[in-house]
Amino acid sequence: MRYIFRFHPSQDTHAHCNGCTPEEELTQAIKETEATVIDKASNQMMLVEADASDVAELRQSLPNWIITPERSVPLPDTRKKVNG
Repeated sequence: MRYIFRFHPSQDTHAHCNGCTPEEELTQAIKETEATVIDKASNQMMLVEADASDVAELRQSLPNWIITPERSVPLPDTRKKVNG
């Protein structure tokens, strides 16, 4: 399943590595799991493919990251139709 990881800074220091960027923090934590970064919108928002057990582990080790399941929204068909 795919998850969106979004960095949300708090007063806490980076739990996983001191003095590193949010991207480095996430990358380092992901290396310890079977998760894979699919897309990187910025160094503070990434799309990650992982199973539920890896996500649970990452939630514990990355308190400054908000992790939500990816959702898709079907777009309506806006093409004009010929009646007849």
